[in-house]
Amino acid sequence: GKRGFVLVRDKTLGYRMESQGQSLVVPLRVRESGREERSAPVKVAISINSGDASSATVSRQQQMNFQLTDESDPFFLYTLRVSEEEFQVLKVDQSILVDFSEFPSKFMELLQCCVAAADEDAPKFSASLNSAPEGTFLSVVETNQFKNLTHMRLEFRAGNDTAVKKYLAKELEKAKEERDYLQAEVVSQERRLVENEAAADMLTMDLRAELEEARNELNKVKLQHATVAAEMREHSSQMQQEIRGEHEKEKRELSRGAAEREGALARQVEELRAKGERLEEERSKLQSGSRELATKLQGAEHELTIVRGDLASQREENKAGDRVRHEQEKLLQSNAVRLSTLEQQVADGKDMAAQLSNLVESANAQKSSMEEQLRMMRSTNQGLQDKVKAYSAEVSKANGIIEHLQDEVKASKTKLKVKSAVVMQQEQVVGEKDRVIQEREQQCKSLELSVTERDGQLSVLESKLSVADSRLKEAERTMQSNQQVIAWLNKEVNDAQMSSKGAYSAAVSFRPSLPNTPGLSHTVG
Repeated sequence: GKRGFVLVRDKTLGYRMESQGQSLVVPLRVRESGREERSAPVKVAISINSGDASSATVSRQQQMNFQLTDESDPFFLYTLRVSEEEFQVLKVDQSILVDFSEFPSKFMELLQCCVAAADEDAPKFSASLNSAPEGTFLSVVETNQFKNLTHMRLEFRAGNDTAVKKYLAKELEKAKEERDYLQAEVVSQERRLVENEAAADMLTMDLRAELEEARNELNKVKLQHATVAAEMREHSSQMQQEIRGEHEKEKRELSRGAAEREGALARQVEELRAKGERLEEERSKLQSGSRELATKLQGAEHELTIVRGDLASQREENKAGDRVRHEQEKLLQSNAVRLSTLEQQVADGKDMAAQLSNLVESANAQKSSMEEQLRMMRSTNQGLQDKVKAYSAEVSKANGIIEHLQDEVKASKTKLKVKSAVVMQQEQVVGEKDRVIQEREQQCKSLELSVTERDGQLSVLESKLSVADSRLKEAERTMQSNQQVIAWLNKEVNDAQMSSKGAYSAAVSFRPSLPNTPGLSHTVG
């Protein structure tokens, strides 16, 4: 047809869609006459184009082109052309369910199943190319537990001399294009390498200048830091000595003042304790005297109770005597002698009553005097308790003075801590300067690492350039080999045109010196 088939160089086992067709590298079991069975990665290409009309009455119709090639064998070429009418026959014979336009993509999906199952021990899908006297067939077989099911069986035609020449010419054209592309790529890479080398040299010079400047600045900073650190250490040691001397002096003064105050307070406390003990003894004596007076008061009250009982009994007796006197007055006349006796007894009773009254009055006076003494003892006891409270207040005041002295000692310790904090802060300033110097050193190290990375990039570019050179040399060798083959083929074609026989046998007997290239006989037989 007028539309040519585009071969796609594909290094992986995969296919890709293009505007003119599809291609896929499939592992095939190849059985050719006169050769042992082998397994080879064969490139299967399919395209649909418009075929040429054979005459003016035949209309132009679409045609499906199949092509099998092997990159390791340039003479391995099998082709198949199927028109739309022939596809309808093939569709009926092999029970195909897809249309003419959908067949290439579906056929590629079937081959993709073969590619996916290639690494399995017992692959479910497999493809094979069998060459026999009755024809060469490409078969796609699915293996299940029941039988081997053939999905597709297409008859291919081995490439003749003309087809092989066209194929090799296209391959040569592609090799030349690839060589030109690689040469242009090598020139571009060399130009980029030169530019990168110049940029790397400039950057290296800049980095070295910056590194030298950073090192000089680092040396200056180190020198300044060493000077400042020495001054700070000397100043810090002087301040520490001064602070320690002042602290020791204040500590001695505070210790001496505190010892004197503690001694005075201890003496005051001892005196107060002695006074308290004396007051406690007096208090105990007064309490014992109060207890004795209370005992005496209880005895006097008991005696007063007895006297009152006697007085009551005497009054009862007086009442009884009055009754008797009344009775005796009735009997006055008969008992005159007894009357005088009774009158005398009455007088004696009155004297006794007067005496009893005097005794009661004296007991009451003694009781009031005892109560007065008790009130005096209580007031004395209250005074002693007030003195004890006063002494306790003085002791509390002394404890407050002691606490005040302790607070002063704590304040002096706090001042000492503040001075120590100042010294620590100065040490932190020195540490901060050390940290700055370390950061400058890290920056210098990072600059050195960047220079090392640039050197690594230069080495990578050099390795890429060497790989491009090797690919260019390989392309040139391939082109030379293809040119030799084409020259030989042209010679054979010319000989065939001049002679009417022997061309085919000469093609079979010739073996070109290509690497891994078998003879032509197995591709055309």
